[in-house]
Amino acid sequence: MKLISASIHSLIQDAGRHRLLSLAVLGGLTSLLDVTGIGLGLTVLFSQDKVTRLSVVLLVGVLIARAVLQAFVTISRQRLLIKFGDQLRISLLDQVLHAPAVRLQNVGRGEILGLMVEDIDRTTFALQKGTDAVQAALALIVYIGSVLAIGSKGSLPLLFGLAATGLAALFQRSDAVRLGELQTRLNDVLMRTVGDGLHGLKAVRAACAESWWMQRFVRDTEQAQRLVLEITQRQTIFSSLKDVLAVLVVGIWLVLFRSDLGQRDTVTTLLLTYRAAGAASAVIEARRMFLGQLPGYEQLCRIRKQLGQPPEPANPVLSQLSPRPSLLSIASVSVRSDSKRIGENSLELKSHALTGLVGASGSGKTTWLDSFSGLLVGEESQWVLRDNKGHSLVWGPRSVNEWRSLVSYAPQETLLFEGTLRENLLLGLDQLKPPATKEIETWLERLGLESLLQRPEGLDCDLQLSLDCFSGGEIRRLGLIRAWLMDRPIEVLDEPTASLDEGSADVVRTILRERASERTVLIACHDKELAALCDKVYNISEFFGHSIANHPMNVST
Repeated sequence: MKLISASIHSLIQDAGRHRLLSLAVLGGLTSLLDVTGIGLGLTVLFSQDKVTRLSVVLLVGVLIARAVLQAFVTISRQRLLIKFGDQLRISLLDQVLHAPAVRLQNVGRGEILGLMVEDIDRTTFALQKGTDAVQAALALIVYIGSVLAIGSKGSLPLLFGLAATGLAALFQRSDAVRLGELQTRLNDVLMRTVGDGLHGLKAVRAACAESWWMQRFVRDTEQAQRLVLEITQRQTIFSSLKDVLAVLVVGIWLVLFRSDLGQRDTVTTLLLTYRAAGAASAVIEARRMFLGQLPGYEQLCRIRKQLGQPPEPANPVLSQLSPRPSLLSIASVSVRSDSKRIGENSLELKSHALTGLVGASGSGKTTWLDSFSGLLVGEESQWVLRDNKGHSLVWGPRSVNEWRSLVSYAPQETLLFEGTLRENLLLGLDQLKPPATKEIETWLERLGLESLLQRPEGLDCDLQLSLDCFSGGEIRRLGLIRAWLMDRPIEVLDEPTASLDEGSADVVRTILRERASERTVLIACHDKELAALCDKVYNISEFFGHSIANHPMNVST
């Protein structure tokens, strides 16, 4: 109960006072319209023996106005809820993009997909049902007041109707919290299965594992369907049981004890009692749905806590780094993963030079380059940067984004996104200062990818990536072009000639020497010919994981 109360309090804070007040006002207006429509209808119906044209026109006008206002209220409420869901998604995505690696690696892909696709919608639905419960409670109060206004004798069937509703709730318990938590877990599993299968569709086909993946999908889907069916059955049985008991109890009372009531009093009492029982039922159902959807929000809170808070604004001192430093010293790189130190080294990179990093597979080259490029930054990472101007720049996670803006990194595996070829090569550069189309085309032609320009829409042709549409060598070259188009003072490339034929590898080696003449270039490689072209080569086994004092690194000459 304490956990639920804390979750409700947190949801109220996330929603904000203004949004909650707006939802409350709209909910109150809905209740008022509902009661007013019924009240006016009864008044016109029983006010006189003969219905006049004026009364009909009045009733029709009221019903039309009620319908228009109801549409306005519904659209306004939905707009508020959609904005709330978008706010939660944007906030979560920002946390995912900026979370330290040590935190992000503890969150599953299925969990994040489940949140973005399902659980945040359940959160907004929970907020809606919470306000619906308040709205239904207000309507219930109005109905109770209306019945009591008839007289103390007329209030007795109201008590019968409410008692019948409570009895139905006892007979058909919802078990909302348990079912809601189970729904959250099943959503995560289903999203993981779908995400893994589509992401690795080529691997699934290559292993002839289509039936295995389909069995996983069917199993997870069946579990989710059974859960939805159980929730629906519980809600439907409760509603039916409530209606039957309320009408039966009040009907028996009217037949046996109040046959003296006139037609107007009988109809009004039955209608208002039924509506009051409906309002009580709405309160119960809204509360159950709220509790059933609340675990979706609790999952969001848990993941947000795991990811940590978004980083503070970057350290402005870092912006003083020279655009093209002739000497860059990186000292005290310290990164932790699961409380394990990954690296702590001092490395000086001289500009206008090509520096190589070699070592056996699995020796840590990629990990070190990821760390150097700011991809594995954690809460305990602390780097010291010095350039040729003598600036001493101490920074940690909060400055990682600014540091990344100085580095263009081509990792071992190039990931393509569904979009145009231009979008895949620029990755947001078109929002800043996009390279000219001619420059992009020149890079493609130089690396032997001019065939991609022969497509009907050229650079603006959409890439459909359900199946890989490029060879490994083509994807490798596209990743290199992506890094080179960034045109940043520091370039880091992991295995730039991997997966390339000898002709393409020669072209890449030539380009690397050209680019090293005007910027800092750091590479990791197994390519002996490329290593021979480097101004300085280091074997990572000589210093990785050891203290700076025992293994000083000075690249400058």
